[in-house]
Amino acid sequence: MNKAQSYSIIQFFPDTSRNEGINLGVLLFEQDSNRIYTRIKTDLSRLAKSSDEASLSFLKIAAEEFELRIKKEFLKNPAIETLQRFQSMRANNFRLTSVMPTFALNASVEVDRLFESLVGEDQKSERKQKVSAQLKSGLKSLNALSIFDNNPEPVNIPRYNIKLRPDLGQRRDVYNLIEAARFDDSEIGLEQAGKFSLAGKALESSLGMRLIIVGQFGDQSDDYFKAIKEDLAKANTALYRMDQLDVFARDFAMH
Repeated sequence: MNKAQSYSIIQFFPDTSRNEGINLGVLLFEQDSNRIYTRIKTDLSRLAKSSDEASLSFLKIAAEEFELRIKKEFLKNPAIETLQRFQSMRANNFRLTSVMPTFALNASVEVDRLFESLVGEDQKSERKQKVSAQLKSGLKSLNALSIFDNNPEPVNIPRYNIKLRPDLGQRRDVYNLIEAARFDDSEIGLEQAGKFSLAGKALESSLGMRLIIVGQFGDQSDDYFKAIKEDLAKANTALYRMDQLDVFARDFAMH
């Protein structure tokens, strides 16, 4: 049965003197659980070009701080009135639109749907967006999506200038960050493997977490998959194939 939920669009205003906002992300409030879900653009380069004053690095930091302020306010009083009050008080570059009702069975799936229909990623981020949606929809069809944390917090690794926005999370012996990725282009895939190896080592050594990758390999050979799997294993990072989600779901359903 669909549940009553509420959402607001997170907007960026390049010029605060003009009422012309650019959709940056979405925020969803699930009334049954008193929990909020957020999703913000991963690529802010086009937004930076829209402003003469805001650099890309400033936008990234400012957007994260705005998202954090919302969550802190909500923790003080987890109710829709908190969002409405926050929305009415904001008068800077980042603002919330009026809170609107929606109905959905799963909050994490609904926040993705709203993001895709109201905000969307820029072209170079669309492939990541699609593979992330594929992971969640595949697990949902296996009745396994509910065993995961569908809205894990982003993780910063400042030493390596890495920021991970995992698609899912789950605590077993340690907390696992689960991220969908594409390896169907061999050149991009090898670059991805290098990034994830570095991130996996850093997560384990500095935060005691483990990285799990679910990869879309397309028509790539089994040897290609096995080679990347072996390399990632050296960095304490597990790799699963997207077309074998049943194996992944079974492994994580067994505590």
